[in-house]
Amino acid sequence: SVYAASKWAVIGWSDSLRIELQEARSGVHVTTVAPYYIATGMFAGVRSRLVPILDPEKTARRIVRAVEHNRTFRGLPWGFHFIRLVQGLLPDKLFDALVGNAMGIYRTMDHFTGRRTPDHTSNR
Repeated sequence: SVYAASKWAVIGWSDSLRIELQEARSGVHVTTVAPYYIATGMFAGVRSRLVPILDPEKTARRIVRAVEHNRTFRGLPWGFHFIRLVQGLLPDKLFDALVGNAMGIYRTMDHFTGRRTPDHTSNR
């Protein structure tokens, strides 16, 4: 829940910053990127049933393109940006049933190990 909370906090803060910069006519653009799991040590052990784990190189290229095109929000993979819309439109129980259970999103961390160091057994 800490990871999810921090991601939503960044989305909210980025939206607020983007609006402030627009109102000030600063010419500075904000691109918020919300990727799914990326195949790095940070997400070691994560398993995803339907949504593919993202390749780091491809993800980096997509992020650079989003910034170059001044995209406001980029969910990765494609289509993931619709989750905010779907969550806002569906009742909680239906959203949980479809996205969490049917798509398996709520079980992806069951085998999570994360990046391990000699001093720590887990990043949880």
